[in-house]
Amino acid sequence: MRLKSLLIAAFLACSAACSAPQPASERASGAVLWPGLTEAAHEHVNHRLDQIETLPILQGGVLFVGDSITEAAPLETMFPGVETANQGIGWDTADGVLLRLGQITRHQPDRVFLLIGTNDTNYTDDPARIAGNILEIAARLNDALPDSELYVLSVLPRGAPHNQTVTGINEFISAAGGSGDYVYLDLASALRADNGELPPALSDDNLHLNASGYAIWAEQLDTCVRRGCPEGLPG
Repeated sequence: MRLKSLLIAAFLACSAACSAPQPASERASGAVLWPGLTEAAHEHVNHRLDQIETLPILQGGVLFVGDSITEAAPLETMFPGVETANQGIGWDTADGVLLRLGQITRHQPDRVFLLIGTNDTNYTDDPARIAGNILEIAARLNDALPDSELYVLSVLPRGAPHNQTVTGINEFISAAGGSGDYVYLDLASALRADNGELPPALSDDNLHLNASGYAIWAEQLDTCVRRGCPEGLPG
């Protein structure tokens, strides 16, 4: 079976007590914003949705989907000579990506790289709920883009109290990666300090990457981005 198996059913099982606040959507095609975000956040997400709507349609190339960590990635510098499209949106969550899948699946990329989930930990500490949404994204992308390779990246380390939830998310999506619907890439291990968080040399706020952090990301993913890596990250 595909991701609609007993495993994903278990991930999606969550009582009403652990569910996050109901979000409000932005734009008809848009991302989810949780209650309490600033007006600047709303304006930024709407601006990015408009930008993404005008991107040239990929016929081949590599599509990156995620939140602010992806949005800020200097893809042309990280992967020179590769045709890329950046669909990262600051403040976005897995719920938000589910709402904007229509913008993603207009493209026909060779490969899709998905990094999402860290912002979700601001609203729920239940890793099964967040992982379930990530797996649902993967299932829908596979249905809509059967000829594209799909890579799901581990959620990156961050500061307490979120890291325990991040670890749980990665355990779930790593285990489900054996389904064949996507390849799980453990990028987090290359960016994790001994204390389990992002080292200060790679992040200025224990959440977002700086130039040194993106350099490690590029080094780790270069082969996967350029040629694909169906067996996972090269050893």
